[in-house]
Amino acid sequence: MKYKLSSTDIYGNNIPLEYKIRNFITDEGIKKQEFQTFMIDDEEDDWFDFKIAFINTNLIKVTDMFASNNRHRKKGIPEALILEVKKLYKDKKIISSSNKQQLIAGEWRKPDADKVWKRLIKKSFAKYNPYTDTYELL
Repeated sequence: MKYKLSSTDIYGNNIPLEYKIRNFITDEGIKKQEFQTFMIDDEEDDWFDFKIAFINTNLIKVTDMFASNNRHRKKGIPEALILEVKKLYKDKKIISSSNKQQLIAGEWRKPDADKVWKRLIKKSFAKYNPYTDTYELL
């Protein structure tokens, strides 16, 4: 099943999106959810890859944000997906990966992900916790 979503690119244009959800368990036993997100005219194997991990009953961690194609860049897709996760899981705390305090083996956060979360802070949708080196959606 595909779900509708939209994002806003760096020029303020509305970008219609669709996503499919795939649930899976990692080899380490962590329950994850993948949002395979497509722009109009994307091929079936060409999606923006976004994943979350269910750390416990109250905590969800954004673990993956990868543009498989340059045309997915600067489209606001990760911000739209982070906010969509909050809509889907209203009662859960949504946080970023950390470069300091790992809750998942091999966890880390790229500078591009920092940029995404900092844009959410500018819009008053998130805050940063320097002690855990995580961003949290408000």
